[in-house]
Amino acid sequence: MKGQYIALRVVGTLLKVLGVISLLLTVVFTLGTCLSSSLLGLLFQELTPNSLGDPAAESALRILGVLVAFPTLLAGLLVSLALFAQGELLFIYIALEENTRKAVALLESLQQASKESRALPLS
Repeated sequence: MKGQYIALRVVGTLLKVLGVISLLLTVVFTLGTCLSSSLLGLLFQELTPNSLGDPAAESALRILGVLVAFPTLLAGLLVSLALFAQGELLFIYIALEENTRKAVALLESLQQASKESRALPLS
């Protein structure tokens, strides 16, 4: 029965692949956000004169980068998990249908065997 529901299997696989790609992009963008805010802090420190330069501003930029990166990471993880779970759910539905089909076939064969055993004359 593996040949059935080809479209659902393809969609399920695509959703799982998109979930993994989304997770990888989330990690890359989160690291990029932290790195860019850190580099922006260093650039700010280099461009401002020592008399006007504020070391707290560099730290504030780094903290701001982390504060922006955390919700990005959280949202990306949730989206990735949702995509992967939806793909897996399609495979669960397919397996459920296949198992139900097998159970029905088994019950029908048991019912047929029961009818045949009752139809045999006792000697």
